[in-house]
Amino acid sequence: MSDASGPLTPILCLAGAADGEGDRLVALAAGCLDFPALLIEVDPGAGSAGMEKALDEAVAASDRKVSAGCCVYGVGAGADAALRFVGEHAGRVSACAVYDATAWSVPGEAGGVAWLVGCGEGDDPEKLWAAEAFQVALAESGCGVDFLDWTGGVAGGPPEHAVENALRFFGERAAA
Repeated sequence: MSDASGPLTPILCLAGAADGEGDRLVALAAGCLDFPALLIEVDPGAGSAGMEKALDEAVAASDRKVSAGCCVYGVGAGADAALRFVGEHAGRVSACAVYDATAWSVPGEAGGVAWLVGCGEGDDPEKLWAAEAFQVALAESGCGVDFLDWTGGVAGGPPEHAVENALRFFGERAAA
């Protein structure tokens, strides 16, 4: 959680198969966040209901005011879970950063969500193409969407600058 004043912005962190990705996000958040945040690590296997429950419990346990819209960060299987969560709970999500999804699919109710989509250039070329096509589909559906690619793949999680980019992306949405 950041020390800045104001309402907390919840950030659901869905790490997927990248061991330690949630811990890395939390560590980087301490140095990158310039807005007050409530970081919530959730197992992507919890499903949308489990993610919603974790979000509700964290908000209820907070002793500070919490903003209505949450941010969602997902990598790999966590990105897939993030996409499902946004599809089912778009009204609760203000921004979503997804990297290296295995099944890029535009959630039905993604209109009010700001997106950051990313994939490593060293990943399977079809995976990169799918991420780029996903970005185009989001834009065509009226969503605000940014794209980030990086040299190399996503083995071990996205590079540090990609994680920092997601945190800055969330900060821009929290300030709006």
